[in-house]
Amino acid sequence: LPHQKIMSYLILNCGSSSVKYTLYRAEDLQVLAHGIIEEIGSSKSKLKHEIPQEGKKKKYEVETNIKDAKQGIETIIALLMGDEKHEHLKGKLAEIGSHSVIKSKKDILGIGQRVVHGGEKFTKATKLNDEVLEEVKKVSELAPLHNPPSLKGIQECQDLFADVPQVLVFDTSFHHTLPPHAYMYGIPYDLYEKKGLRRYGFHGTSHLYVSKTLAHHLKREDLKIITLHLGNGSSACAIKNGKSIDTSMGLTPLQGLLMGTRCGDVDAAVVFHMKDDDASKDDLMDVEKILNKESGLKGITGESDMRKILEACTSQGDDQESKSKRDRAQLAVDMLCHSIRKYIAQYHVVLDGSDAIIFTGGVGENASQIRSQVCSGLGCLGIKIDEQVNSKPDVQESNGIVELSTKESKIRVFIVPTNEELEIATQMKDVLNQV
Repeated sequence: LPHQKIMSYLILNCGSSSVKYTLYRAEDLQVLAHGIIEEIGSSKSKLKHEIPQEGKKKKYEVETNIKDAKQGIETIIALLMGDEKHEHLKGKLAEIGSHSVIKSKKDILGIGQRVVHGGEKFTKATKLNDEVLEEVKKVSELAPLHNPPSLKGIQECQDLFADVPQVLVFDTSFHHTLPPHAYMYGIPYDLYEKKGLRRYGFHGTSHLYVSKTLAHHLKREDLKIITLHLGNGSSACAIKNGKSIDTSMGLTPLQGLLMGTRCGDVDAAVVFHMKDDDASKDDLMDVEKILNKESGLKGITGESDMRKILEACTSQGDDQESKSKRDRAQLAVDMLCHSIRKYIAQYHVVLDGSDAIIFTGGVGENASQIRSQVCSGLGCLGIKIDEQVNSKPDVQESNGIVELSTKESKIRVFIVPTNEELEIATQMKDVLNQV
């Protein structure tokens, strides 16, 4: 409320054309505000802002013109302060002045930034300084598509919040416990020594959060868990006693499961057959774009949204176009579920038997058809789920956990909602308290 002084932590996730944000009360990590700015750089940037209020969410959605990350972050601060006179909010948010959550930037005690790639250097959440910034720039050579937007956000916050500490939380950090036989590639060893070419893994913040949430729920630390983070980007992880020992993504987030627009596992030689023999460097960059942005579910169906693909699987129409669309959609679903089942089987062996499987992420938490098809092909592992519970999960726990498996199932199966922002805030708070 505007008359109260609430100290807070701001969590940012900066993408190439978006900024996601969550503001937490520092005392107990309760959400004060949450939102996203999309299509930054266009004349029709979309801004969605939510404030919890008496058990409900006060929501604002506006269209404005935000040209870059700096303007985006400035607009977020204006939103949090309820400044309806701000140039990108003027005349658009008539009520927001009565719903401010901070008085000024001084109410923000720390900023947590998600960074996709931390290489081998960053194995835990790290407080930002000049040396750390330079190391992140070096590591970004391994992630030219993903780290630059985070770097931009970090540097903009240095200018906008000169005296506020920043803590960087890396997607790769959780996977630093992978053994060499799991992270090395079968390529000349000097490419690892000189260029750092190896498996790093991603979505670590999510895999860590859901696995420790389930361990707390079951009151067990000695669990062997297979976590499935399924969304537009998807990955699997084998976790033993709270530590990652194998994961599906690799040097970049391109490897592993079939994804919304990423190809997942393919024969590396495919690259050489996608372009002519005299392909230039620009042609190879086109191939990288195809594999990252135009493949996966989108490459098979023309659509990356799982909801639309599942709708297409049951669409009506006997004409050739409708039949082809329906067949392609079902093919994409079958390919995805096949790739998920393969990783579950692999990691069951890697773990020498598993105690639990977790579905999380937008698709993992919400697509009952995908969960059903995946689990129906795992009878050899003794997995049985209650289809009635799966089709309409009844959330009984405050943390959103739902058990899908029956009492007869040899491996327990759960939905555990992920909360990467809360995990980042938790790690940031721990780092700042240590200092």
